[in-house]
Amino acid sequence: MAEVRKTFDHDLLELKKHLLKMGERVDKAVERSIKALIENDIALAEKVISRDKKINDMEDITDDKVIQLITQQQPVAKDLRKVITALKMNASLERMGDLARNIASAAVRIDKKPSDATAVKIAEMASVVQSMVRGIMQAYLEENGELAKEVAAIDDKLDSLYKNYLNYLFSAVDVNSKSVEEATQYAFIGRHLERIGDHVTNIAELLVYLEEAKKFDLNN
Repeated sequence: MAEVRKTFDHDLLELKKHLLKMGERVDKAVERSIKALIENDIALAEKVISRDKKINDMEDITDDKVIQLITQQQPVAKDLRKVITALKMNASLERMGDLARNIASAAVRIDKKPSDATAVKIAEMASVVQSMVRGIMQAYLEENGELAKEVAAIDDKLDSLYKNYLNYLFSAVDVNSKSVEEATQYAFIGRHLERIGDHVTNIAELLVYLEEAKKFDLNN
């Protein structure tokens, strides 16, 4: 029995390490996609796009690890919550990677540096997003539900920045010019950042559930 437990703990730790690496890749993808956009670095944007496949591959590996753990170990109680949390985190991290890729794709379509004012607002949102991503992965590492709640609370700031950003984008748009199309592209970039924040909040809810065995809605 002790050997079975030892094997399970080892496999669970390997699963956790894998997800932490996945979180690092997502964080880097967000950072690089914003850098590519602001600096009009198309080569960097294309790297973000191509490297998203690695995050997708990591999602598949996580799924396989979870299935193996459940079928071979049949975990219960908190052990089962850890496995289910990993499975659901996996899906959110993969989607966050997709959203970073979408930002990089928008950078390719726009193919020019944003105005200084636009760049500042995007960078401000991105900074908040990255602090949330890093914070939630730290909360997962520590299995710290209180830290997860603190990270989720930052989403209110991101939502406020996003609303102000949209108002800024469309306040001076000439509806009869190409600026509408460009503003729409930039609006989608803001939306992608805002959605990454939502996924972080979803992960926070999972971590609180993991620790407290209670479901909390941290999106309100």
